Amino acid sequence: STQAKTLFPYTTLFRSLLGIASAQACGAGWHPLDAAATVVLALLAHAAINLHNDWGDALIGSDARNTDRIGPFTGGSRVVQDGGFTPDQLREAVRSIGTVVVGGGVVLAARAGPGLLLIGLVGLALGWAYSHPRLALMSRGVGELAVAAGWWLVVVGADYVQRRHFDAAPMIAGVSPALLIAAVLWIA
Repeated sequence: STQAKTLFPYTTLFRSLLGIASAQACGAGWHPLDAAATVVLALLAHAAINLHNDWGDALIGSDARNTDRIGPFTGGSRVVQDGGFTPDQLREAVRSIGTVVVGGGVVLAARAGPGLLLIGLVGLALGWAYSHPRLALMSRGVGELAVAAGWWLVVVGADYVQRRHFDAAPMIAGVSPALLIAAVLWIA
């Protein structure tokens, strides 16, 4: 929904900070440049996934069919239907931002450890599968769970970058906020 997309940049920021704080609360080392890169890359990944969602919505026609939406609370952004972007422009924006995210993620993983690659690949796969017409998890009854898993991974990944290994603390800390996001999507 549009409301959820408006809230998500803040949730991405807060989830990233929660992961960083989780590592700090457990006495992990402090890597300020890596923390800043984590937040920026998470926000860029979020932007790419939102644009990918708009592209997918345009291809499968869900935004075009949703003419009775209660904006900004339900329905897609309608950026294609309202003439803001073409599907091709959205796809190119996703590719451009995605290239920066993947490249930055590889550099960050070289510093933090290979576990970050796993987190990033799973997160990107979830973002792709949520909206891509071939899978369209958003329309198969599992979209909310996919989004919850993605936001849970933001917490786990941000902690991993600081801690340099996996730990149960961020995995537990990330559950409640991830379920909150799923609930917001479910009711929106």
